[in-house]
Formats: sequence, C-alpha cells, structure tokens
Amino acid sequence: MNYLSFFSKIVLILIYLNISSQEYSTGKFLHLTDIHYDPYYTVNSSSNCLSGKIGLGCCRKNNLYLKPHKYANKWGDYNCDTPYLFINKTFEWIKLNLEPLDFIIYTGDSIDHHDFTQSIENNIKSINDINNLFKYHFPNTKVYSTIGNHDTYPIDQTPYYSNKLFLNNFAISWSYWLGNTSNTTIINGGYYNNDFNTNLTILSFNSLYYDSKNLFEFSSKEGNTQMVWLKNKLQSIKDNNGIVWIINHICPYHNEASKDYSEKFIDIVSEYKEIIKYQFYGHTHSDLFTLLKKNDSIVGFCSIPSSIMLDQHEASFRIYDYNRNTFDILNYHQYSSDLEQIIKKNSIIYNKTYSFNEEYDLKGVNLKTYKLLYEKLINDDVLLDKYYNHINPIKKNKICNKDCKKKIKKKLLPN
Repeated sequence: MNYLSFFSKIVLILIYLNISSQEYSTGKFLHLTDIHYDPYYTVNSSSNCLSGKIGLGCCRKNNLYLKPHKYANKWGDYNCDTPYLFINKTFEWIKLNLEPLDFIIYTGDSIDHHDFTQSIENNIKSINDINNLFKYHFPNTKVYSTIGNHDTYPIDQTPYYSNKLFLNNFAISWSYWLGNTSNTTIINGGYYNNDFNTNLTILSFNSLYYDSKNLFEFSSKEGNTQMVWLKNKLQSIKDNNGIVWIINHICPYHNEASKDYSEKFIDIVSEYKEIIKYQFYGHTHSDLFTLLKKNDSIVGFCSIPSSIMLDQHEASFRIYDYNRNTFDILNYHQYSSDLEQIIKKNSIIYNKTYSFNEEYDLKGVNLKTYKLLYEKLINDDVLLDKYYNHINPIKKNKICNKDCKKKIKKKLLPN
C-alpha cells in the first residue's frame, strides 16, 4: 500500500470538507432604510412646487406649481417622497435577484415629509403598509426594524398619548417576526432585544427620544429608562459570552442627535465595545460610515446604506455577506437604482455600484477595516473623491474641494 498516496488523499478530503464548511457558513442579509412612502403621490402633479422649497415635499394633487414646470412620473422623482409602485417593485426586484436572504434590517422612516397633512391614523397606516410589503415579498424572512424620527406624529415628537398609539402598533406589527417575547419593551419604549441564536443578540434602540427637535426629550422617562435597559442588557450578554449587533436610526453626533444622547450612548458603547460588533443606522439618506470616539480611542462605528427615497440621488440599499458561525461581516455590496432608465424602460432597475472590499482594497467589514479606511481617506484625495461620489450616487465624477473634504472628514470622525 502506498501510504504517502493514501495520506495525500486524506488531506485533500479534509481540505475539501473545510472549504465546503466555509462556503456553507456564509450567508447574506439586506439592510435598507428611509423609504419615506407617500400614499398620496400623484402622477403628473408638480415636482417643482412651493411646498417643496420649504422641505415639505411635492408630487401631490393641488401643489402650487413653480417654473419651470416639472411633472411627477409614476416611478418617482428626485424632489419627492416615494410612490408605492417604486417601493413595491424594489422589494420585488430584491426578491427575484438577491434571495436567499437570511434576514433583513430596516432602520426606519416609513413616513413621508408632508408634515402638515399628516395624522396619527394616516401615519400608522403608512407604517403598516410598508410592514405588509415586507410580509408579502419576504414571508419567511425575519425583519429587524427600528423606529425613525418620522415614524410618529407630530414629526420628531413623543407626546405620551400619540407615542403610546404608535408603540402599541409597532408591538403588534413586529410580533410577526419577533413573536411576543419583545412586546413589553416595545410597548413601553419602542426598543427590544431578540436572540438571533445562542451567540448573537440583536438590540433595536429607539433614538427618537433623543432627537434634538423633540420637545419631550429632556423630560423623557422612557428615554432614561432605555439607557438603563441598554446597559443592563449589554452586561447580561457580556456575562454570558455573547455578541451584539445594534440597529438604530440616528447615529450619535449626526444631524438631530442631541449632545446628551451622543455622549451617553458612546459612553455605553465604549464600556461594551468588546461585544458590540456592528451598528446599523439610517437617517442621513447618504452612503457613509462614522467612527465613534471616546477620549482618544475609537470604540465603534455607524454604518449607513443611504436611502430608498430618491432624495436628490438614486435609491440605494446594501447586501451584506457574513459568516454564519462567527457573525463576522465579510463584505458588502451597494446597489443603486437608475431612475432615468427605469422611466425610459418602464421597469425597475438596480445595479451593483461597488463592493466594499474591492472598492477600498480591504478585507472584511469591521472596526479595524473602517479605521484603516478612515486613514486612507484622510491621506488619499483620489480615494476620498471616490468615496464622495458614493455618498450621493447621482453625483457622478464630482471633485471634492477643500471645503467638501473638511465636511466629509468631520462626518467620518465627528467628535
């Protein structure tokens, strides 16, 4: 018997089994945010209107036209909130082209920007319309959601009566994916923890309480209770040798994040940085990341995939590749729409605009690689221009001038 040949075959079999195991352990999930659905979007209404000039949106019947006249297409418009058709066909495109998905992260803001025409009843209906689209297109895929600053009434506010109505609705709607085990904290504060398995816990945090525009922020019992809950939950997970992913809407030190919130939240993140592997956010409508610093140490990061709303740019979302055993994220792939071609061909179109590892010559998506990317960006103007063009994907081949670079660097490391 040729023992060397036999031994070689055994080694090859083990290598094959190891490769197969690694392939099997790789999964993918979807992160999308800021849909801003307009249930009253009207085709051929004005997309250049008076209310749009003060941030309240166009593309509705009886909007006051401004010159030059621009008309809303059925697929959507860069100056308006998102029509149902575009959202529905986006979900359908993802289902047809990118499944299987292990789960979905949705970081909030289902409601439109037409603040003066909103009501509690209509906003709850819009939130449920979006949740029902998730259920229809991905009936067997778990969705982890968080509350955006528009997902209330009035915008950014948490008055006791209306806040309770929204929280009760979230508890009912989210129980489709979470069961009833998270209902207590959702009803009381709009946040929850859910064990993905024995190793990973997903914590959904409600940043609405700490919105700097929230008149109820500083007296918010629910907000103070949530901070205590977050710390206690992280300590419990740490004691049991678990790891954590946090989903949230407003990243600390970003627009509308109160200073008190940013400091307290980062204090907690710093204390538990060893178990908090990833943090997923929305709100900015931009494709970017932000490093979180405590004293002189980088302790975490916010990862934001732009928005589904066509907010002066193409709609965008991310697909992440991750290791199912370790829950390390291996790579992500950014997808963006092409509204001009969508209108021309009368069919939804998304393209992969880039992949993280290949675009920035990195390996894996984690705190270490984001710190490396930050160092690259502040020292390489060519790479910074590339990053700048991804922030708002409609702006192609734009050069980031001195002031632009200063603003981007501030967003990368704001504190």
